[in-house]
Amino acid sequence: METIDYMETMKLFKDYNDTFRSIFRLNTSNEDEINKIYINIKSNLFEKTYITPSLILGIIQNAANYNFRFFRSYWTLFKKIYDEYHPTKIEDCSWVFCYIFYKEYGLLLDKEHDFDIEDPEMIESLKAHEENTIYKAIIDDDLNSFIVFTEKEGFDENQLMYSYIYPDFELTLLDLCCYYGSVNCFKLMRSKFNSEITENCLHYSFLSGKPEIMNECLKFQTPDDECMDYVITSYNIDFVTFIMENYNIEIDPFHCENVFNLQAYFLHFFHTNDLPTCFTHSPFFYNKSLCEFLLSHGADVNQEGVDGRFVLDYACLKNIKELAEFFINNGSLLYPSDFDGLTSLHFAAMGDSKETAEMLLLHGAEIDPYDHENKTPLCYAIHDYNFETAKFLILQGADVNAEEIIHIAAVAGSVEIIELLISHGADVNAKDYLGKIPLHYAAQGNSTELLETLISNGSDINAKDDDGRTPLHDAIPSMHPHIIDFLISHGADINAVDNFNRTALQIAENTDNEEIIQLINRYINQK
Repeated sequence: METIDYMETMKLFKDYNDTFRSIFRLNTSNEDEINKIYINIKSNLFEKTYITPSLILGIIQNAANYNFRFFRSYWTLFKKIYDEYHPTKIEDCSWVFCYIFYKEYGLLLDKEHDFDIEDPEMIESLKAHEENTIYKAIIDDDLNSFIVFTEKEGFDENQLMYSYIYPDFELTLLDLCCYYGSVNCFKLMRSKFNSEITENCLHYSFLSGKPEIMNECLKFQTPDDECMDYVITSYNIDFVTFIMENYNIEIDPFHCENVFNLQAYFLHFFHTNDLPTCFTHSPFFYNKSLCEFLLSHGADVNQEGVDGRFVLDYACLKNIKELAEFFINNGSLLYPSDFDGLTSLHFAAMGDSKETAEMLLLHGAEIDPYDHENKTPLCYAIHDYNFETAKFLILQGADVNAEEIIHIAAVAGSVEIIELLISHGADVNAKDYLGKIPLHYAAQGNSTELLETLISNGSDINAKDDDGRTPLHDAIPSMHPHIIDFLISHGADINAVDNFNRTALQIAENTDNEEIIQLINRYINQK
């Protein structure tokens, strides 16, 4: 392998690393400074790498999680990107951004937050950071205000903050002092209440980077791997070196990828000379120049990483079609991993990488390779709700009767995919390893449309699994009365017993759900 100079290497990727550093260490509320970061994101990331607006919005949310003092600045940056590019899919949505987005735009940023967007406890935890609260005093390190709160009758020095806006859900007041680097409030909590310094305190002290707090925490706690992760997130390379040299803790290259810290990544490489791992995971930085650089210095495209993966696998997982094709053109082979039998097409299916999957097929990839669990790429696409890629694979001739595919689709609840599978010959009465047909799984869900699709295409409404349970039996624990009503009204045998001699009514009585019990009794009394 050709010798690589660390300092010269970092010069090559300075713009990339500096841009991400400015995101994770954002420390300004000045509109002009925020706009400079925005311009650098466009010129250094959007124009020169595979980083997309959708991806960067997720990264901004993650960065804010570790630097909430400047949340409003992160929100300003988020809005600038969203308003210009309007991405349809946002990566890794956090509750607080979903909430603020909903309030400002009247739209749901992520459907997963549909039910908790107005959660009063979550909103209350957000309001706790506003003016005239003890938490705001900590954020500002306002000792006078903090003292007033601590001297109020009933003050509990052991009170906890519960919130999703921090890396941990549960934080003590001392944790918050360490997170925000509030030296004065920290000293008061230690001197007046002898508050315990925990592992979290040490982790957060490295995140905020205040020497007085860090030194005190180091008297009671020893840095660990998680501490190194926080240091990497803080983009403080001096702290990274300090922990490496004084506590013999290695850099986790996978966490470097999570926060796009290329400098720490290269430091790991120069410290360990682990080119296979660094190259295999290089697609996670979405930077072709990085991959080309490592390849030109001796990396092997068919070198298996420590996790049993190949560089092509990760390019496919991240839906970077151009990068995946670059690896193929440089010799990447389309064979499965010895570790678990997964191929690059499996990874493309997991990553909902329709375009990448198409490219792989054009380069000769098999459409139905089986992994060591006998699952094909189509199985993974449906299981992970990646329906665009699933539709593409079906239309390209993927085996719709491969092991449990239609059962997986029934669990996923996609009527469109079920209809497509059926139209291509999928067996609606195929049994899985438990003896269940797809209707058993559909009955556990919440969609009468899905049930109607299966039944109208010949699904046996009274099919029994290996335990003698019918779809009606399986529907009851989910406690959706409209599903149970639908099944019975469409011919489900209300008196069918399983292998334990239990009827639908007896199973319902064990749930103590009066509505369902009364519903079943009404049907019984009609007979």
